[in-house]
Amino acid sequence: MGMQHELRIKTPVALPCCKEVPVSICYISSMSDMPYFRKALLNKPLDHMSDTPSFPDSSRWEKAQEYESAWWKNVTDIYDTEYLERFASDIEDKLAKTDLNISEADIIEVGAGPVGIVSCLRGRRRVATDPLDNLFESVDTYHRYREKAREHGVSYMEAKGEKLPFDDQEFDLLITDNVLDHTESPDQIISEARRVLKPGGMVYLRLNVYHFWGRFIRWLMELAVIDRGHPYTFSSGKLKAMVEEHGFQILSSHRAPFLVSWKKDLSRALGGNRKALIQALLFVSRAQHELLLRR
Repeated sequence: MGMQHELRIKTPVALPCCKEVPVSICYISSMSDMPYFRKALLNKPLDHMSDTPSFPDSSRWEKAQEYESAWWKNVTDIYDTEYLERFASDIEDKLAKTDLNISEADIIEVGAGPVGIVSCLRGRRRVATDPLDNLFESVDTYHRYREKAREHGVSYMEAKGEKLPFDDQEFDLLITDNVLDHTESPDQIISEARRVLKPGGMVYLRLNVYHFWGRFIRWLMELAVIDRGHPYTFSSGKLKAMVEEHGFQILSSHRAPFLVSWKKDLSRALGGNRKALIQALLFVSRAQHELLLRR
């Protein structure tokens, strides 16, 4: 990390749904980000803030992937698949209320990470894809978990969600958990999901979302690429609108209350978590939004 550089914006900012408010300070993480910040600021005026900012720098996704690679390498000592088993059981309970027979389903997970939720699901065919697949294969901890999953029929593949190497209408169920905000093109991933699903196929999608103020703070952070791992920020409304634009029917939609998320951040902050402290003080706590979709 280089020296931090302070940028003061004294001009009031016109927000889409409220009066002008002053923006005080945001920080540039390193000198190398200064040209990027200037370009982003000129090409994305503050009074045109959107839920999913799009900047002209084509290297943004590569920065996110570098962050992800480092993150996964740093958590090998504490990685465990127990939470995947709990999560998979919860998904199966939700799908049991639909007409999908998961035991006979062809299932794909997009952005599966080292092992994937799909490894803990029943299914006729189970495929886990991730652009960092080669990294996970090279790390002993993840490789051991994968070998056990392979013994039970799970296959792993390096692939971007924006361009899945499968035929049209090949799967019954697609899973994507905490993925869209890390990607190069969330819109293209939803398009690909529809393409590879059979008619009547289903999507289980979970994503962290923000309220208006949180999105605005995240927008400022993205100008300076402060959070390298998350190029995109979503609201619940934007997420639902995007999947509906691609022809998906929303079967169920649940978002955790933001107040509950804020209280959790505050509790973690009192335990010494600096990131949670910043989120709580700035009121930018995120909440998980869960969608069950039908093609």
